[in-house]
Amino acid sequence: MKQLIEIKNSGSKTLKIQYELSNICNYKCWYCFPGCNDGDSPWPELDIVKKNLSRIIEFYFENGIDSIQLNYLGGEPTLWKHLGELTQYLCENTKFDRKKKKLNITVQTNGSRTVRWWKEYGHYFSMVSISVHHERVDLDHVQKVAEILLDKNVLVITTVLMDRNAWDKCRSMIDKLTSTKKKFTVMAKPINIDGVVDYDEEQLKYLKTTRKRLPSLKHIIKYLIEFAMLPTYTAIFDDGTKEKTRTDQYFILRKLNKFLGWKCTIGINWISINRKGEITGTCKAKLYGIDNYFNINDPDLPEKFNPVLQPVICERNICSCAGEAVLTKWKEAPKKIIPIYEN
Repeated sequence: MKQLIEIKNSGSKTLKIQYELSNICNYKCWYCFPGCNDGDSPWPELDIVKKNLSRIIEFYFENGIDSIQLNYLGGEPTLWKHLGELTQYLCENTKFDRKKKKLNITVQTNGSRTVRWWKEYGHYFSMVSISVHHERVDLDHVQKVAEILLDKNVLVITTVLMDRNAWDKCRSMIDKLTSTKKKFTVMAKPINIDGVVDYDEEQLKYLKTTRKRLPSLKHIIKYLIEFAMLPTYTAIFDDGTKEKTRTDQYFILRKLNKFLGWKCTIGINWISINRKGEITGTCKAKLYGIDNYFNINDPDLPEKFNPVLQPVICERNICSCAGEAVLTKWKEAPKKIIPIYEN
């Protein structure tokens, strides 16, 4: 049986920052990661985060990255009263060449904040990704929020978490969202527990195509302008064959997400800031070749943050994060380290 030996991600000049602001949430979904909705992590201090996020963004732009996507996570990030103010500050005050570089701020949300809140702050986001959880969601409210954001020319993605134990209900929600007059992206996302999915053959067939509706042509063009083309992920096998995909669930669904001992470009093209403020990977990887973590809550971070951008050796048996699973990685080190600014 052929073995996967390398993954190439075409987004070598892109950095994705996943920022878990807190674990305060108004939902309690059974499939969320442990601790995601316990509510015991406080919100960050606004003034410190403003300064530190600006430093990180400016550093990566100065070191070969052309596009940064900052994505707020939770808990439910929109519950933080300063989220709009932080987003406005980063958009207006971070120093970089806006003709050559792109900063897109997005949020992963359940969309439950009031219509008034979305009307006030929605336009600061490049994209809003609404996770639809069948146990708690008000689907009519989600539709209304999506329409408000579309009117503000904000990209909207709605993603139904496909619970195999409530499959028909989840399918019906997909059907309702894909029937709305105003068109936004509708996705069906598999639930994985510790990187493992558990669906029957028919369900896996349905999930093979995760995108169930595209947005309007206007928003497709906007997406291409704001975020460039979706990256291509190329799987390279030991028999010389290659498979290309644009689906970030490709490796998890095929159970190819085992990279222990591999080199990975996490820290170069992807960083996660956890609710403790540690700058790491979702997998808790230590980045930049150092044995400790930078911290977003450190008042002195702007003076300290000047790391060497280099690949990391994977120390996990299974990669549970779809975004990290599709990063460029290889089983054996290449003959030379390719600088991040080269294709």
